[in-house]
Amino acid sequence: MVSSSKLVFDRVAAGRTCRDLWHPQFASCRRYNVHFWRTIMPGSFKLYVPLLVVRSASSCCNLLGRLNYWCVMFWPCLLGVAIGPPLPKPLLRLQAITFFNMSLEAAVRKSTAPAIEYARRSKPLGTLTFMAFSALILACLRSGRVKQFWLVNPNPEAPSNSTQAGSAGCSHAGRCGQHLINGVLKYGMVGLILEAGRAVLRKWSLLASRPMALFGAEFRAACNLKLGLFLACYVGIFRSVCCLCARRYGRERVVHAAMAGFLAGIPYWLYPTYQIYTLGLTKAIEMGWEYCCTKAADGDDNDDDDGCFTARLLRRAHRLPMLRLVQMFSFGYLGHVYAFYPRVSPVFHQKAMDVCSTDLTLNMKRRIAAWFAELHCWTPFNRPTVPLLLPTALHNQHHQPARAKSGKRSGKQQPAASYDLDEEAEDELAGREDEYEELLGDKHTRTVRVTVNSMRADLLLKAGLGIARNKVEALFYDSKIRVNGKRLLKKSAQLEVDDEIDVVRGPSPANPDHLVVSRVEIVAVTPRTENLSVTLRRHKSLVIENYKEHGSYGEGQDR
Repeated sequence: MVSSSKLVFDRVAAGRTCRDLWHPQFASCRRYNVHFWRTIMPGSFKLYVPLLVVRSASSCCNLLGRLNYWCVMFWPCLLGVAIGPPLPKPLLRLQAITFFNMSLEAAVRKSTAPAIEYARRSKPLGTLTFMAFSALILACLRSGRVKQFWLVNPNPEAPSNSTQAGSAGCSHAGRCGQHLINGVLKYGMVGLILEAGRAVLRKWSLLASRPMALFGAEFRAACNLKLGLFLACYVGIFRSVCCLCARRYGRERVVHAAMAGFLAGIPYWLYPTYQIYTLGLTKAIEMGWEYCCTKAADGDDNDDDDGCFTARLLRRAHRLPMLRLVQMFSFGYLGHVYAFYPRVSPVFHQKAMDVCSTDLTLNMKRRIAAWFAELHCWTPFNRPTVPLLLPTALHNQHHQPARAKSGKRSGKQQPAASYDLDEEAEDELAGREDEYEELLGDKHTRTVRVTVNSMRADLLLKAGLGIARNKVEALFYDSKIRVNGKRLLKKSAQLEVDDEIDVVRGPSPANPDHLVVSRVEIVAVTPRTENLSVTLRRHKSLVIENYKEHGSYGEGQDR
């Protein structure tokens, strides 16, 4: 199935060349390349960003005569990594895993498949799959064939006739209780230190101006204790189950580590984030692959002629530069998502691309966004909701939009409790989304995301229009606030998704039967731990018919 973004891009890119996309300030590609290699290339070559603008790969105008959807960022990014300088294996592995994690996160956020959307919001399913990843990882580590970092590294399985260092067959030294307490305290403190450092970075401007704010409520609210609790519980459950199995069966085995790892994944319920989930998935894939390849290689001497087909296939696949391939394709996909789906692109990757290219890629992305805006029906943050050939009903270029009288939509949705694996990443992306909404939307309409404590009408109106609370009270007492066409009788009235709040500014100069209002529409509500994240659509100036059904504006306004 062809994505809607590709269809729209093929349409808006018709007749445009690489000059329109990459170098409008240079008449020829040759001059642009000379300028590019002289300015950007020396400082950014190791980050592969300069190779994103390889002219032949970027536009394919010389080969195809038009801009190509996949050749804007995907193939240039992939080829840029492919022809980049060779890296030592530890650095190559680090880059490949980092790019794969970010691309996996972007793919999950971008997907509209019902199964993926359910998995993304299902906390039980996320916890269960993470438990399976944890079991596989710790079983591979216990076998001794894989030596990699994980949240906890068990000792390799000892031979059946070996003497254990600990009591009752445990692989650790000392008493089991002391071993358990040491692990819980150490890993719990690591989690607390990481979250404290993260809070310092997030509140750096506040701490720089007021150092004593380190002990204030705002800084404490920024510290999340769940990471430390997750690590402490993870290590505690794993070590306690391993010790119990060793006491029961005389020594620790691989199956015991798998069972302990499965149960240790339960605390993921306390701290479900994209970062931990993708780390577990990546490690499970990587360690499972290394375990199978190592096992096949170890059996090479015993099964030279009679080796099974699977073992031979694994040995041949092991010769491929898998890290290099993962690095190339992951970075190519990240570049593609950066250009066409910036809302789901990882924030760190976006900032790295913008900084390392001196805003070259950012300007390119804005040009693509402007092209899409010409159709008025597609943005990088929303899939088309109307036919591609029709402009939106509220688009305004030379006149104020006219719209029918307000009425509550049928089939009102109830705000469903949605589960998001990473709320903080959404908050960071909200700022970028607002920036692009301002760029793409018309001058009277904008979509904003606000955080409120409740769905009170006055709070939503204050946050949506950006006005003071006393101003909202004045509008309320002047009977200038309407909800779904009806007068607002209580400032504390609880609203729901699809409700519309109007602030009447007065009759339309062009038609006395119409009103000029400022409208706030409730698009979506996402419950959080301590508050609500509400997506609002704001119309600063909207012309509608007068409220005939519920009492027109002007009747009793001076009471």
